[in-house]
Amino acid sequence: MKPSPKQTVINQFGSRAKLVQEIVGLLADDKDSGTESRLNGAKNSQLLRIHSVLTAVKDQFGNKKNLVNAIAEKKFSGRKPTQGYTEKLETYSQKRLYDLYTQVSGKSS
Repeated sequence: MKPSPKQTVINQFGSRAKLVQEIVGLLADDKDSGTESRLNGAKNSQLLRIHSVLTAVKDQFGNKKNLVNAIAEKKFSGRKPTQGYTEKLETYSQKRLYDLYTQVSGKSS
């Protein structure tokens, strides 16, 4: 039987607060003053999904800028991406960018 999201949070991180702190640490520059309070109000399943995406971004790309470059490279395949396109991508969250990357690369997460 699959453990509940609450059980997964407790088994992997010890507590919900530790998971939120780890997510805030992974966000780096992609956070504002209300990020932590919004994360505290999120469901455990949402927190686990956010953590898995942020960890995948960090492991595969290193940072958000490299992910944006990878998306533009896949999307424009050899051509130079437009400045406006990359600027728009930089406004997206890492979760949204990672989902976009899986779409343009044809991979599933």
